[in-house]
Amino acid sequence: MADGDLSTTHGTATLHGRAESWECDFNGHWNTRFYCRSFDIAAGVGAALGGRSSAPVRQRHIRFHGEMHAADPFEIRSGEIAGDRTGHVMRTHGGRIAATALDDVPGTGLGALAETVAAQVLPRGLAAPPAAWRPDPARDVIVELGPVAADEMDGDALAFEPCVARLAAASHHHAMSIGYTHDFTQESGIGRMLVEMSYLALGPTAPGTLLRGSSRLTRAQGKSYVTAHLIHDHRGTPVALFELCTLAVDMSARRATTLPDFVLQAVIEGEQTP
Repeated sequence: MADGDLSTTHGTATLHGRAESWECDFNGHWNTRFYCRSFDIAAGVGAALGGRSSAPVRQRHIRFHGEMHAADPFEIRSGEIAGDRTGHVMRTHGGRIAATALDDVPGTGLGALAETVAAQVLPRGLAAPPAAWRPDPARDVIVELGPVAADEMDGDALAFEPCVARLAAASHHHAMSIGYTHDFTQESGIGRMLVEMSYLALGPTAPGTLLRGSSRLTRAQGKSYVTAHLIHDHRGTPVALFELCTLAVDMSARRATTLPDFVLQAVIEGEQTP
């Protein structure tokens, strides 16, 4: 496949846009939230073009293949994949794939995505949704995430983008708690980059509901680690569950590197928690 040939993605164009400077994070990369928002918009456009109702997506899997920076343009093409699901492919400069998403809804009417890109859309390290759990103060990092606003609702559920915004706060506090601080990155040159994310909606909520996030480290090996993040109300009733796969990165070489020892130690300590 010629990397710059967008037609080899197939499917249907569902969104064009660009990364704005105020949407970039402390690494200078386009923030995860805005990839997610773009895929959510593309899913809505795809549903309309395919003659389907735009129901909230209950299960979504996203892979991040390359960095996006301020002013980078993108196109998302959406189409059928794996028989009964919808795949989304985001391309930027020269046709480079920046990110992909897989939704648990049919891609009817959009045409099929090319087999040459299917492998980059399907899950890799996070093959199945994680199991939900009851928040455990002895093991989890628990943070307050504020009330649900009326304009954050999608039907009876918290919409995807505001849910991701709360994930960002929960996951950041969790990373700080295990030692992956900004000071550590500045001193060691070892940062972290998200490469894969799974999302599962678990139940309804309502405006005014106070939310919390409970986060835990579930496994770590080599150059990557996996965390799970449960979004729930103050009674422990689950709203959504995320799982993240994150790489340790040498920020100078922009290459994956061995995990810091404190990440591996945190897994051991978590497994020993009653």
